[in-house]
Amino acid sequence: MITLDTPGARVLPLLVSPTACPSEPFLDGQLHIGLQLDDGTTRRRITEADLLHAKTSITALLPKALAALRTDTSWKDWQVVHTVPGMEAYLAGDGVSASRLLIFDQLVHAWPLGGVVVAVPAADQLLAVRLDSTADLDALNVMVTAAHYAHSQSACGLSDQIFWHDGERWHHLPVVHTEASVAIDPPPTFMETIGRLAAMEMVGAAGEA
Repeated sequence: MITLDTPGARVLPLLVSPTACPSEPFLDGQLHIGLQLDDGTTRRRITEADLLHAKTSITALLPKALAALRTDTSWKDWQVVHTVPGMEAYLAGDGVSASRLLIFDQLVHAWPLGGVVVAVPAADQLLAVRLDSTADLDALNVMVTAAHYAHSQSACGLSDQIFWHDGERWHHLPVVHTEASVAIDPPPTFMETIGRLAAMEMVGAAGEA
């Protein structure tokens, strides 16, 4: 079995649910960070026993793990979702696309005016909507529904929630699903950002008139 002592084995970060152990918090009790071992052919979660045996911790191993993930990550793996204008999917092909949330700065070169909203319904899925205008909110609504469905169908679902990066930090945009409706309860900072986008669009439209 691959261990922390296996020659050539790499430690990589892994987004996990808050109930996973061992793990450390990443975002509002919604997502945690775990670790995995990868020897090129096999991957497995790092356990408490692994950490105790090596006399180490997630905190100690995480910087090296993030650096390793960066070497496996390219912004070129973004793919446009043609059926939903404004939505993109990150397809790394390694089963852990969602973990790129931890190094999201590497995936966004030109930061949108309104930031980026993402969903990670499963470990191998990362969906994103870049907020350049209020028109992008249509794609956001579709993404919420798609994420909920993907999460419910996955054998290893991660989260049916959505998360917003404002260019500086992550925020949870709470989503409440019922049989009859879907409601998003964004924080005031998100609504203020959307308001600024709308105001800029009005100014632009007035200038063109």
